[in-house]
Amino acid sequence: MKNSAFLLFRLPKNVQLHLLRCFEYSELFTFSLLTNRTKRLVVGLKSLPRSEINVEIGRNLIIRIPTKRQRHTCLQFVFYDENESEDALNVDVTLPKPPQIQEYQLGRPIVHCGYVKVATGREMTLNDWMTHFLTIFWKSKPRFLCISFGAERFDMQSVYNMFKHSISIRILTDASSLLATRVIEKFKNTNRLDLFHIPYTTEDVMSRQKLFMSNFQYLVIMLGSLSLDDLLMINSKNFAIQRTNFCAKDMNRFFKHWILGSNPRMIWMAIQSFSGPVNSRELLRGLTYSEVPGTGPAGVRYEIRRRDHAVGSIYVESLPLRFVLTFSVKML
Repeated sequence: MKNSAFLLFRLPKNVQLHLLRCFEYSELFTFSLLTNRTKRLVVGLKSLPRSEINVEIGRNLIIRIPTKRQRHTCLQFVFYDENESEDALNVDVTLPKPPQIQEYQLGRPIVHCGYVKVATGREMTLNDWMTHFLTIFWKSKPRFLCISFGAERFDMQSVYNMFKHSISIRILTDASSLLATRVIEKFKNTNRLDLFHIPYTTEDVMSRQKLFMSNFQYLVIMLGSLSLDDLLMINSKNFAIQRTNFCAKDMNRFFKHWILGSNPRMIWMAIQSFSGPVNSRELLRGLTYSEVPGTGPAGVRYEIRRRDHAVGSIYVESLPLRFVLTFSVKML
């Protein structure tokens, strides 16, 4: 042989694909970075999982992609790792160093694959990296952008410019975090907003009103103290709060307002209240309702009607220390 080097592209196409299917996911990803031809080959191979692409920004910037190879496993690409300076503020996210690749299962690293290698002299912006991720994993945009503790070091304007088309924003910070308020202001047009805490005090009425009256498709709050007035201002189509203090009397007043026309965009709501077991008589006092038979031993379902003929379905599950209430709306 004149050339003893092993040249993949001299092999028949079916042999190329067979060899590539033996690669680990991390090896396939590195291979896809070599040239446009290798990228097209990996895309055409369709061996990489067509999974959601999630981005987490905290002390690092992490791209996380479920692999579906085993249960609860994912590929994780870590930019701005702990060996890089964490002292600088307003770090521009647009030009990172090549990331580390790790394979995780149940939140624990099971394989550390080292740093991604790119061609000498080639600089990739974060936009280049994201375009590459989206192309080879067959996605059009990231699913989740999660902002967590430590993200203050990154310049929020560059974060917004990079990820403004993310479908959902999740903020995991302290209730009083200035970072959370900055993120909400920047990503005010997102489809879904998940909050660990409401980042505004009850005295900051204007900011709370602005948050609750935003036109999200989904607004999810993990912890928070809401008043009835707050609940009546919710303008999102779907709303959930995981831990609050509403009682049956509060919900009764809410349903009376809903019958008169409040919360016109709402189609679904879920509330988990730790005010104790629900008192059904107090919940339904003064309402014209019908009980839906056959809803099961865990809970009971009632239906109420609004003036525009919308039907609200109330499902209540009463537990020893709390109750879970789900409310859904359909038009007849």
